[in-house]
Amino acid sequence: MEPKRTREDELAYLKDYLVSHGIDPFWANSALGWVRRVMAGNTHWVTDLRYPRVSRHKDYTGCIRRLTVRCTLHSASADAPGKIIYTFGVGKKGGHRVEIKAL
Repeated sequence: MEPKRTREDELAYLKDYLVSHGIDPFWANSALGWVRRVMAGNTHWVTDLRYPRVSRHKDYTGCIRRLTVRCTLHSASADAPGKIIYTFGVGKKGGHRVEIKAL
């Protein structure tokens, strides 16, 4: 049986994925900081990051527009499959946004 990956291993894999798909390391680190905060929430915690998908801003080279990662959500009552959605907008809808959803 394969040993479980640590949180840092999962984030390192995610960073490698982002950089290999044309994301600048600066923007990859920025997004991972937001994902790291979501992984250690107050009411739940997140493990098993898998199936990442990324889209880039067409006007800004190497900048993430949207990152979606499937995960497992854990709480005191139960475990559930979930999804982390990170978006970065420019202009009126600017800024970093992170959502976490149970599937």
